[in-house]
Amino acid sequence: MPQFVLDVSGGPVAFNSLPAFVRGYIEAAYFTGSGPDNVDENLGPESSYDDLAAEALETIQADCDTFLASLPKDADGRTPLDKAIDLDPDQYDEMRAGRDFWYTRNGHGVGFWDRALGALGDELSDYATAAGTSDLYRGDDGKIYVFTSRSPADEATPAVASI
Repeated sequence: MPQFVLDVSGGPVAFNSLPAFVRGYIEAAYFTGSGPDNVDENLGPESSYDDLAAEALETIQADCDTFLASLPKDADGRTPLDKAIDLDPDQYDEMRAGRDFWYTRNGHGVGFWDRALGALGDELSDYATAAGTSDLYRGDDGKIYVFTSRSPADEATPAVASI
């Protein structure tokens, strides 16, 4: 199976200027919604970062910021994510954590809970799940947008309209 590599040319903002957590999140979103193994999805196998609507990027950044801000801080100001990265910074970093946020909140078969992080992984999973689910879709204008259910218990509401 070929390795997934997101085409990061173009886009509403230079991809490499985004925080690592957001870049990982976007990569995971595209990985699960496009590529040669997902030709039936509405994103299509050749989707690229350049297809992302500016409003979608704003929603993605806001979702990532909200998740990170929701994490509790200990007396030293450190979050469970900070502690998870400290366990093995050569193997786990903010980019991988961004991917895990996407995978966990959307119920994919991997995520925070699957990283041998113990109680930290469970805690991060609880916060990711509380963020609700999110999905990418292609609008009538050909751009990629985000649909988010803010809470698993809430009725699904679009975070960004396609028209």
